[in-house]
Amino acid sequence: MIRYLLPNSLWELSATPRARRFHKALLQPKEAQEALLHRILRRNQGTEFGREHGFVRIGSPEAYRDRVPIREYEAFLPWIGRIRKGRPEVLTADPVLRFVPTGGSAGGRKLIPWTASLGRDFHRALAPWIVDLFRSRPELKGGPAYWSVSPAVGETTEDEASAVPIGFDGDSRYAGRLAGALVRQVLAVPESVAGAPDAETALRLTVVSLLRCRELRLISVWHPSFLLLLLERMEAEWDHLVEAVGERGSSRGRERARELGRAGPEDPGRIWPHLGLLSCWTDAGAASALPALRARFPGIPIQGKGLLATEAFSSLPYRGRRPLAIRSHVFEFLDLQGQAHLAHQVREEETYTLVVTTSGGLYRYLTHDQVQVTGKLGDTPTLRFVGRGDRTADLRGEKLTDAFVEEVLRQLRAEDPEVRFALLAPSGGEGEEPKGGGGGASTGYTLFLEAPSAMGPALSRRLDALLSHNPQYRYARAMGQLRAPAVFLIQEGGARTYLTAVAETGRRLGGIKPAALDLRRDWHRRFQGRFLEDG
Repeated sequence: MIRYLLPNSLWELSATPRARRFHKALLQPKEAQEALLHRILRRNQGTEFGREHGFVRIGSPEAYRDRVPIREYEAFLPWIGRIRKGRPEVLTADPVLRFVPTGGSAGGRKLIPWTASLGRDFHRALAPWIVDLFRSRPELKGGPAYWSVSPAVGETTEDEASAVPIGFDGDSRYAGRLAGALVRQVLAVPESVAGAPDAETALRLTVVSLLRCRELRLISVWHPSFLLLLLERMEAEWDHLVEAVGERGSSRGRERARELGRAGPEDPGRIWPHLGLLSCWTDAGAASALPALRARFPGIPIQGKGLLATEAFSSLPYRGRRPLAIRSHVFEFLDLQGQAHLAHQVREEETYTLVVTTSGGLYRYLTHDQVQVTGKLGDTPTLRFVGRGDRTADLRGEKLTDAFVEEVLRQLRAEDPEVRFALLAPSGGEGEEPKGGGGGASTGYTLFLEAPSAMGPALSRRLDALLSHNPQYRYARAMGQLRAPAVFLIQEGGARTYLTAVAETGRRLGGIKPAALDLRRDWHRRFQGRFLEDG
């Protein structure tokens, strides 16, 4: 226990000053945000971007808004291209240490500049999360933790015609140099797993490492379905995995293998008797996996994660809420009319799209993350992720967004708690012949559903009614442009199939954001199951 208690306690101690400053900033979000904006503009006024946009003459958030337009990632490509050629002080005065690859919602790769200042931004959000976690649950300090590490499939760390390295050399680097060194001492799964040649190898190495770790205290993943995927792998290959645990060559390894043999794969509580907390996404599309997770880990509390992406650390778990990471980046909130609001100006229960300014050189960057303000902690808004604004299906002018579809699926899950997985996707027009659906139109939507109690005709009509709250969808249905939605009943493994398919595009398996809507049309060939005759 001392082996883990010391580094965890030192991690908490090193994070405490930042946690105190964060707690103080919660009471003064306006002042905290203005000070952060001033610091970023002053530091980077001599860069190419800063000179072009007159940073030296910007003295207020309003002036910043007037001089710097909101941009999507593609608009930053000319500056990023110059950085890749080795030119200094393009977006930031700080040198770009590396580009961190991340996926876009529409596919394709984004290269996010990573600087020392951006690293400190992330530390300012991670520190209060960790301090709050250890102080509210001190027993977690007594053992190792599993912080999700997934293979960098499709990422390149070679030169790739770039003067700046591409890739990230370990998730613990988000914690900073000192804390990162401490974190690596308490990892249940070593970061080297991220260097596995493929996802299959990484999954096996991960499960073997977890099985070896009897003292496991915390499991932290992104999508809860990823943890269910690990459990499925553990059960399917139990005998071989237990044998691998015993091959460590030590008496401890052989004893652990005998203990696992007695426990069996069905009860995680016997495998990890000291497990005290699960941390994962609980919002948006992740919610459908939570009942299965609770069933597999009865009595283990689940902590909902904040909103974290490669580009920005937007919210964090703290005091049982998820406040804005007020000291990390400058945030703006776009309302439905496109009007920008600052953190102290947002209204409870309203939904906004996040715009961020970071020390990594993203200025007024449109994240497309849509959040709902759930309340305030101090005077700082607390947030719930509701979907992606750039994931929009528009077959006949209906413009269904991921956030809207998530609300539809949330209502369906509330009516049927046995739903384990749900995904809406466009269908028709590429050789697909869904059963039912009627109406003469050749295209529409299919609900891919894993739920034993699903009823075809009733569910299709209910789904159609909920989607019709979108007036453009309702009009397209009335005009016969869209057929009634079909229902595809997934036999098993819906979440696993979805995660694996998305990971094939080069996304990190453990960090795939939950989605309610996907624009690909081949899901009927990927999922195991059948169309309901009258769906």
